[in-house]
Amino acid sequence: MSNRLSLFLGCSTLFNGVRIYSPTIQEIETISEVQYQVYLSLATFNKEKILQILLSVSQEEYNEIEQEDSFEVLTENSDLVKHISEAISFFLKTDVVYDEKSKTFFVKQDDEYLSFINIDNYAEFAEALLIANGSANDKKPPLKFKNKRSERMYKEMAKLRKKNNEKKIDTIELKDILSILCNYKGNGVNIFNVHQLTIYQTYEHFERLGLQYQRDALLPVWANGYLKEGTKLPEIIIKTKL
Repeated sequence: MSNRLSLFLGCSTLFNGVRIYSPTIQEIETISEVQYQVYLSLATFNKEKILQILLSVSQEEYNEIEQEDSFEVLTENSDLVKHISEAISFFLKTDVVYDEKSKTFFVKQDDEYLSFINIDNYAEFAEALLIANGSANDKKPPLKFKNKRSERMYKEMAKLRKKNNEKKIDTIELKDILSILCNYKGNGVNIFNVHQLTIYQTYEHFERLGLQYQRDALLPVWANGYLKEGTKLPEIIIKTKL
């Protein structure tokens, strides 16, 4: 289980006896933000992103293996396994290798390799890693369909929704999140120290700042009695999502 306190303080968390690190902004910049996102997809065994976005597998080909186990599908290709090992190594800050015979990823500790990730625990590892990186796990349980027709209709609708969402969503970039943190008064973050934040701290702090901003913006409206009836000021002394 990921420790929220450890992540908040910028410390590593333990999984299966091995430390998982939330990379700092400086470490992400060193390899590039794009490479970081690639590493995160690979290390969390995100089958859809790896096959469709990174490897350009067609939707028709992906549909055929969509219900198959991600670990089994992704470890079939020896070249892909090397990239996954490299990605996991980035977040563990130690060497990771895959043994084809035992179908297990081994991690180097004290000059020896210890069994770490396999088909039984890779989903738990992926969840812990996503949390450490301030990301939500968007993986949903497989759906069951009454027949092929209903399955085909669902997939066609999903494709249309995905296409429409891609047009509508204008996601704020990491650089802009960092800029907002640096320019928000009184939080102690500035251009000279923001690179020291981990990605978890960045997203957690930004979430908290967002709550504060909403309250600050509505406070004058509330004080002058113009707040819409039934509307309350946002609570800021609450648990964050991260």
